[in-house]
Amino acid sequence: MNFLTCIDVARKFPGSMAGAYNTAAYGGSFLSGVVFGYVAKIFDSYDLPLILTAFVLGFGALMWLKIDPTQELVPEGQPEHAKA
Repeated sequence: MNFLTCIDVARKFPGSMAGAYNTAAYGGSFLSGVVFGYVAKIFDSYDLPLILTAFVLGFGALMWLKIDPTQELVPEGQPEHAKA
């Protein structure tokens, strides 16, 4: 479903959009594992890191609802490289 949304939003360059999406996702997953470990070690409990993870996942779900796949990232009539 995520890659289908990339195709809808970035009709001209869906591969670039999917690549940026994957890079951000893998970077975030790496950092979440490291942060989870440090927070669990500092507080000597798994409660706080799990609560933080739940909040991050909830925030991500709410942000996902704001994506409108019917609206293109770069409209069809607009040139690819806007002149400054």
